[in-house]
Amino acid sequence: MEQKRASQRLSIFVQARCRESSWVVRDAALVDISAEGCSVAARGKAPALGAEVEIRLNKGARAAGVVRWTDGDRVGIRFCSPLAAATLAQIGAAHGRTAPAVHPLRSVSAE
Repeated sequence: MEQKRASQRLSIFVQARCRESSWVVRDAALVDISAEGCSVAARGKAPALGAEVEIRLNKGARAAGVVRWTDGDRVGIRFCSPLAAATLAQIGAAHGRTAPAVHPLRSVSAE
């Protein structure tokens, strides 16, 4: 199945924290990230489909989102608000990666 994304994902493997509530915070590994979302590998029980979470990304940066898919210990999270390009570039640079440019999908109509 081909997936259409509004922007490319940056492949990265970084330690992160996944917060479901004030008393449920899990260690996780950030596997990839884009302006619109990310996928993480949870340590222990993964958040449930539809769960509202907050990901602690880089040097205190946080992004709130909703779990859109699950696959074992991996979950896909769609951010409530897109990350700023500067934040994405900072995350990439801190881990030796170049953040991809954000290119919104455009509808193409036949004329």
